[in-house]
Amino acid sequence: MLNIFPPEVKRQILSIWKEMGEEDKEHFVNQIALFLTFYEGKEEMAKEIILDSIKTLVEDKCRNLADIGIYIARKNEKSEEFKKAVRAINRYRFRASLPGEPRTVLDI
Repeated sequence: MLNIFPPEVKRQILSIWKEMGEEDKEHFVNQIALFLTFYEGKEEMAKEIILDSIKTLVEDKCRNLADIGIYIARKNEKSEEFKKAVRAINRYRFRASLPGEPRTVLDI
């Protein structure tokens, strides 16, 4: 899957992953699993949304892949399956006390 990303983006993803704690890694995986589970019947489209969300997350200089749910929710998809999947991710994020805004690095 990482073959679709340019080398620099791959390096950034791996760098972020290495810096993350085990709990955040679990949150990342759980949100992806929830999205794929609830976005029923549209597996290829779900994968595209996930990959595009990861790319946007990296471009925004977000420093935690556990923020993936925020980026997925920002996609402009109107289907009921998408809305259902995003609601599931939002409930998960709320229950896990995850932030509502991405954790980014500011260029000062």
